[in-house]
Amino acid sequence: MGNEVYLNGVRQSPNDLVKMSFNYAQANHSIRRARNNYYASFATGIVGLALVFGSFKGNSPGELANWPVTGAGAVVFGTSFVFYTLYIKQTKKGIHYYNQGM
Repeated sequence: MGNEVYLNGVRQSPNDLVKMSFNYAQANHSIRRARNNYYASFATGIVGLALVFGSFKGNSPGELANWPVTGAGAVVFGTSFVFYTLYIKQTKKGIHYYNQGM
């Protein structure tokens, strides 16, 4: 299953899943948490990459990069993988609750 959910051959977005699970409290709670993790993953990935690449931008050839900022950006970017893993886990859990409630 991974990170994509299909219904009748159409890929469902996190917002579509929230709308579908509206009448099932447990499923809706898990899907909402999954959606929040999805957006957090996206935001931390963008911020982390901006910090990493921003620390290299503007350096003259041979000049050292700002390594503390680069390290902080790598840590922030790494947390995006944690949020993405939680997104997949919560989506699977929400779909499981949704299928049980039908």
